[in-house]
Amino acid sequence: MRTVRGRLVAGMAGLCMAVSGCSWILIDGPPAGHENMDRFECDEGRWPAWFDVAVAGLSVVGAVTAEDDPEDDWWGLNASTKVVGNVGIAVVSIASAWTGFRRTTACAEAKRALMKRTTGR
Repeated sequence: MRTVRGRLVAGMAGLCMAVSGCSWILIDGPPAGHENMDRFECDEGRWPAWFDVAVAGLSVVGAVTAEDDPEDDWWGLNASTKVVGNVGIAVVSIASAWTGFRRTTACAEAKRALMKRTTGR
């Protein structure tokens, strides 16, 4: 029984990382040394960060509305476990969103600086 529960917890942790953390996976900031490059690529699109914000919001709603209802719960988890899981997902999602917004802002600033260097404007 303990190994089944351990696998369930590990699976849920993997699912949490798969659902949240889009910004960590999908957004690249400017490369190191971009100040000396004539051309570089980085991500300015913020949709992964906004997706992380949405996941965090839904997780907070899930934590707030968690209740013990054996008929409605096919995972067999009590309310406190649901709250902890949802808060964990929210924290990971918020951290990922913050990283995504930070990287996209850095990318936009780096591209503006590149434009200024190359065109003089």
